[in-house]
Amino acid sequence: MEKLCSFCRNSEILCQSCKKKLDEGKLTQMEVDVAHALNPYEAVKIVDAGKILIMVKPVDARIIIGKGGSGVKKLEEKLGRRVKIVEQSNDRKTLAEDVLRLRVIGVNVLYDKGEKLRIRVSGERRASNVDIEILAKLYGKDVNVVYE
Repeated sequence: MEKLCSFCRNSEILCQSCKKKLDEGKLTQMEVDVAHALNPYEAVKIVDAGKILIMVKPVDARIIIGKGGSGVKKLEEKLGRRVKIVEQSNDRKTLAEDVLRLRVIGVNVLYDKGEKLRIRVSGERRASNVDIEILAKLYGKDVNVVYE
């Protein structure tokens, strides 16, 4: 993900370099809007799939979410969309639990016409299709959720 420079994060006007990134498709308008809304914090990754998932550094997550979710509510007002904040993690299981808000038993890699992920979840509650789509975009792979 390309990033806005510090000048552009603090300004509604984009510099030539950031404007060029936007025009060339290296940045999306959503990424620009999120960068402005999060300032001074930075998003590690942004996924737009029905709602906006913003992945941030673990040290920033609690501050951005705010007491009782007040920070998320402000972000939703600024962006005009539902927002979910998750901590950056290299662990597939932890990331799946954060996105799905379900207990994940395990994440398996399947090799069938490319690499796919099977996420094994326990419990009666089902994951939403939007959250599954967000996980697929985060991982860059097809995702299959299995309930056990």
